[in-house]
Amino acid sequence: MARTLDDRGAWRRYSAPMSPIALTDEQLASVMRAAQPLPVHARDSFLQEVAERLQGRELGDGSVARAIREVLPKFFDAPQLERAAGHSKWSR
Repeated sequence: MARTLDDRGAWRRYSAPMSPIALTDEQLASVMRAAQPLPVHARDSFLQEVAERLQGRELGDGSVARAIREVLPKFFDAPQLERAAGHSKWSR
């Protein structure tokens, strides 16, 4: 991400233009599957960051999976499941 001044003198972040990344259909499907559980507002940022990680690297299934694994925890907030009164359904 780069920064620039807008017309009011405030710093704004923008994405510098990136060259296209040549992913296979399966690699693209993996990235899109990883983005599905994310909130809609976080998906674009997730995809941008995965693409940034892949820029200039040899693109294989492992490098795509690694980029997803490194970036996903920043955006995925796992739901906190509460147990009723501290008991699970198995402790009857």
